[in-house]
Amino acid sequence: MKKKKIFKRICLGIGIVLVFLVVLYVFFINAIQEKATVLEQEFAHIEELVERDTIDYDRVYYYTDRTVLDGTFGELERATKNYIRDVYQELEGLEKIVSSSEFQGLLSANAILEDGPLFVDSQAYVEQTRKDLEQKKETMLSLLEQDKIMEYFDDIQGFFAESIKEELEKSITDDFQATKEDVELLIDTLDDYLALVSNTMTFLTNHQDSWELEGEYISFATDELYNTYEAFIARINDLSYQLNSI
Repeated sequence: MKKKKIFKRICLGIGIVLVFLVVLYVFFINAIQEKATVLEQEFAHIEELVERDTIDYDRVYYYTDRTVLDGTFGELERATKNYIRDVYQELEGLEKIVSSSEFQGLLSANAILEDGPLFVDSQAYVEQTRKDLEQKKETMLSLLEQDKIMEYFDDIQGFFAESIKEELEKSITDDFQATKEDVELLIDTLDDYLALVSNTMTFLTNHQDSWELEGEYISFATDELYNTYEAFIARINDLSYQLNSI
């Protein structure tokens, strides 16, 4: 199950849009053209990392942890990078959940052999992961709210500070709406997937005396049970396809 496209889209939508709103505004102020160029180059490094097939989070954090400007624009750079770092840390945590061996191995032959027919460990993992995903969703959507974003810029002072913050505040709501929808779509679909996996394991537990694992496949005592199980698997595969297509 690969979700690279939506992870990259969320990264770009959350972090880079905010940065270029700032840089675009700064470019109109000819007196600090040089600083604007430095700031644009700095965030171009992050954009380039995000556009790769695999996001290099360590390199992203390298750039977000350093400050290359001073004064008001150093404060602006620091606030923006703090925001981007916090967003990417949440996204990295989400990606680690989905890429983990536990997540990827649910309902595999090995998991069925080791944890079936009661699936105590697997069910506990699914329950906890669904809670973790819900918390991730709340946190990530919060990071897209105007009030939360502006908190990062509260302490910026100086000649252009208020003008820049006003420009940001005007742009945030519209620019981040699509990113909110991406976050909700991804996490809600993941939750649906886990709920369906849990229901499938419950079905196997409830009929534990009517099936057995033969190699990579399960054989059932009746065609009815087999068809019910296959319906579960078909729906799981459909959700996997949806996730890969997001």
